[in-house]
Formats: sequence, structure tokens, C-alpha cells
Amino acid sequence: MQKSRVFWGSLLLLTVGLNLAARLVPGFAEWYAVQVYPIIVGTLARLCSLVPFSVAEILLCVLLLLLLAGILLVLARKLSVRKAAAVLAKAAVALCLMFTLNCGINYHRQTFSERAGFEIQESSVEELTALCEELVEELNAAAEDIQVDSEGYMMLKEDVEAEAVRAMQAAAEEYPELAGYYPRAKKLLSSRLMSYQQLQGIYSPFTVEANYNGDMPEQDKPSAICHELSHLKGFMREDEANFIAYLACRA
Repeated sequence: MQKSRVFWGSLLLLTVGLNLAARLVPGFAEWYAVQVYPIIVGTLARLCSLVPFSVAEILLCVLLLLLLAGILLVLARKLSVRKAAAVLAKAAVALCLMFTLNCGINYHRQTFSERAGFEIQESSVEELTALCEELVEELNAAAEDIQVDSEGYMMLKEDVEAEAVRAMQAAAEEYPELAGYYPRAKKLLSSRLMSYQQLQGIYSPFTVEANYNGDMPEQDKPSAICHELSHLKGFMREDEANFIAYLACRA
């Protein structure tokens, strides 16, 4: 019992220490994102990529069933509240540590714009208007190549999961910060639930998987998948993930 408390207490202290180091120690988060996190992606992400379904989604269902079973056992007085609380505490520590290692530290690294050398500055209304007009012209020119179904909705001819990986790799040729291994994104079985929540995708820090809503309109899937894949490069901020997805899709 004492050894177990020491073990879980040590994991809790490690979790707290890593978060403090990421926030307070200059350069630690960037070092971790560049030197350590890619190892996790190259191992855990590769392992989870061996199966076509979302491991995170299955594990979530299992955890919910275990939680329900635990509640029933407590109500039936076959499991004490104290033991149940101890199990929950250990699970919380383990999940917090995994979140920290696979996601949390990366929130405090250098931004993608800093790494890529972009100069952030305010844009005038005229510049934004000119950009919109330019994008409209490009969209109109590309419209002829878009395949649609009988009702006029866009259809993707490509394998969108494989194409998204190629897009990220193409973007990495200009932005080395994006180089490295990419697993295929996985369509969630619970895509309808994602739609009710108005979510296009989600990155699972516990399995290092890029998951996406398979019920989205076809034109939304490429950018949504590239957005989630960008998190596997350690760029966690949502606005930057959107920008990286834009760069990848253009590439």
C-alpha cells in the first residue's frame, strides 16, 4: 500500500513539475516539442495506426462502461466508496500525465509563426478586401475541376485521408517544422454525435490520433483533417492549426 502511494504520488509530482517547467523554464517546452514529442508520435501514433478505427473512441467507450460498472458496484455495496475513489484518483493522475506529455507541454512552445519566420502585423481593410477578392478568383477558377453529385454537392475523388498526409508532407518541404511522420486520420464512428456538437475533428492526446467527423460536407474534410494532423507536430493552438491546414491544402 505504501509503495503504491509513493508511486502514484511521484507521478502526480512529475505531472505538476512538467507543467511548471513548461510555463516557467525558458526553452524547455520548445526543447520537449522538438526532441521528445516526435518520439512519442513515432511510437504511440504508429502503434495506434495499425488499426483502422479510432483507438481513443473505443477506449472512451470502455472507460464509460467501467465507470458505470463501478457506480453499480458501489450502489450494490460490493465496492467501497473509498476504493472506488482511490481508483478514480489513480486514473485521473495517469490521464493528466498522458495529457501533459502528449499535449499540455506543447501549448507553451514557440508558435508556428515564430518557428516559420512569419512577421505578424495588423492588416488594413483594403488588404483584407484584396485578399478576399483574390481568393474568390482562385475559387471560381478551380470550380470547373470540382466533381459534384446529382444534387450539386461536392464529391472528393481522392482518398482524403491519404491525400491529407501528402498535403502535410508537401507543406513540410517549405516549412521544415511540419516534417516527420504522419498517421492517417480516422473517421469517428460517433460522427453524428460530433455533428450535434458542431465539431469537425478532434486530436486525442491519449492515443496521439487525428480523428475527424465523417458526416461533414466533403469540402470541409481536407482542411479539418490537416488541422488535426498539425497537432501531431506539436502545434496545439487552434488558430495556428487552422493556418497550417490552409498552407497544407494549398500545397
